[in-house]
Amino acid sequence: MNIKQSGTAKKIIWFISLWFGSVLALFIASTLIKLLMTMAGLHT
Repeated sequence: MNIKQSGTAKKIIWFISLWFGSVLALFIASTLIKLLMTMAGLHT
């Protein structure tokens, strides 16, 4: 039973870290795009 619980916990931690990583990547990408557009003289 311990093995199954730790496996489930590992999956949950993996999914949370994957979600957090993708959110962080999207945030960084959008920030860079906004910064580049501002530097180019365009306004959103």
